[in-house]
Amino acid sequence: MVKKKFYWKTVFKNISQSKGRFFSIFMIIFLGAAVFSGLRNTPYTMASSVDTYLNNHNYADLTYIATLGFSDEDVAKVRSLRGVKKVVPCYQFDALFSHKDGKSGVTVYSQDHYDQNMLDRPEIVKGRYPKKEDECIIDVNLGKYNYKIGHTIELSNDNGTKTYKIVGIVNDPRYISNVDRGTNTLGDGTNSGFVEVLNDGARELGLNSKVAQLRNNDHLYTSLLVDVEGAQNYDLFSSDYDDMIETVNTRIKSTLSEEISDQYDQLTGDMQSQLDDAKKQYEEGYQEYKRNLDSFNS
Repeated sequence: MVKKKFYWKTVFKNISQSKGRFFSIFMIIFLGAAVFSGLRNTPYTMASSVDTYLNNHNYADLTYIATLGFSDEDVAKVRSLRGVKKVVPCYQFDALFSHKDGKSGVTVYSQDHYDQNMLDRPEIVKGRYPKKEDECIIDVNLGKYNYKIGHTIELSNDNGTKTYKIVGIVNDPRYISNVDRGTNTLGDGTNSGFVEVLNDGARELGLNSKVAQLRNNDHLYTSLLVDVEGAQNYDLFSSDYDDMIETVNTRIKSTLSEEISDQYDQLTGDMQSQLDDAKKQYEEGYQEYKRNLDSFNS
């Protein structure tokens, strides 16, 4: 007992005689522990923040893009599948926009209407959502080109050119980082940002006329957004969420694969029939030519 009292007396005496060194060591240990605790907790905090943000903006659990487009029948079949809560047909395509320094690439998104319950709901920074087919909202990153509400922006691609009036400036839940906006199939391959419009205003640039003619349908969509039933009850970064999404994704891909296969068989069947008819006409014409040539020579 005496030894223990003597020990603590010696400790406190040493501390009192070197308060500066003791305080320095204490602060080093305290700061080290605080930094370690913060770094250890940061991934969970960031994941939780992103999960909350995406849930609040109704981030689509699944997105599908089709080269030959999605018809209303395709949308109805996906909507009827078990586990599918909501399906939104829309357009997603690349375009170039003109500005004082030249032309830059943007990704264009669209939906039938914009409101608080829509999937992938943009976050309004200034202005409002589009209500007419010639109105658009633009990426906050495009502000570097001095675009403001009330200005017009001209978009163009291989399908044509269209002018829109800017009514809002937004952030989009599909872009978490403001540093990178991905790539573009037009221009120099870089993407400067995004533009969002209504479906009626996007169809002209978003739907390839050759695809519409091939499928004999000018009311096709290029993209589907899918909200999975009960997905918001799971952490976006958890394995349970991945398992649930993959289950529904398998059902949707199976259904869409069947549709694509039927479309392919129908389209190739029609083309093959036309090719066979052309070959038959060629053979008949060639045989007639040979008969006439033999008759002439004799």
